[in-house]
Amino acid sequence: PQVLDRFRVRVLVSIVVRGRPRQLRVDQRHTPRLLWAEREATQERLENAVATRTRELRSALEQADGAIRAKSDFLARISHDLRTPLTSIIGFADLIQADGREDAERGRVIRRSANHMLGMVNDLIDYARGREADTLSPQPVYTYALLDAVSQHGDALANRSANELSLNVVGDLPPVIELDEQRMHQVLGNLLDNAAKFTNHGSIRLTVSADPVDSTQRRWNLRFSISDSGCGIAVVDHERVFEPFVRVGEHNHRPGIGLGLSIVKLWTDRMGATLTFDSTPGIGTK
Repeated sequence: PQVLDRFRVRVLVSIVVRGRPRQLRVDQRHTPRLLWAEREATQERLENAVATRTRELRSALEQADGAIRAKSDFLARISHDLRTPLTSIIGFADLIQADGREDAERGRVIRRSANHMLGMVNDLIDYARGREADTLSPQPVYTYALLDAVSQHGDALANRSANELSLNVVGDLPPVIELDEQRMHQVLGNLLDNAAKFTNHGSIRLTVSADPVDSTQRRWNLRFSISDSGCGIAVVDHERVFEPFVRVGEHNHRPGIGLGLSIVKLWTDRMGATLTFDSTPGIGTK
């Protein structure tokens, strides 16, 4: 019996060993067809996925184009409607100045502010037409005339909260400098407006200085500094003040949507200028 059992084991082992090469040969014959079928199925799935994604992207693009056209039409209509009252404001401001009245100076302030707003409306119209509106147009500008216009505008902003505005010119300034007057006025106006918004019964100071770049004094670096004695900005908000739609100290319910300082950042970057600030809560900002 033991010999017979050993014989059976050897026979079984022999059968198993001999059966492997046959099964392996069978698998090798079917493997190419299985691989080809799997590759075709994978390719079909990829093609279907690409076709579906293409349809989705095309639909999204059509919706985006429609939204852009709607936005452009809206901007064009609003800009056109804004120009009509601005034209009337400018006309009445000219009449105030022409009559020689005591408030003729106020008429000049109104005219400058209306012209500034009209320039921004024209930018909106250009943007609605698809033209590039974020470009600089530097022209020769009388330096002291620019400072006079900015200081008068800033004085009107400061008076809203019973603040006092002072203009401090340090050293000599070039009489004429080439820059984009509208954008420069916009930058300084936004900074003065922000200072006046967070200062009550305090002081706001605009300091201007200039350094010649070369010995011929044909190129100058102008430095504008605006400081206030307002509430200041918390340290945790310092990194966010120039972000769009960020309003620090929202609990104070001050007007605005948080775009003024981001616009300042945009134009100073395009001018190649450096923008810095320092603020201490309860002391002020500069």
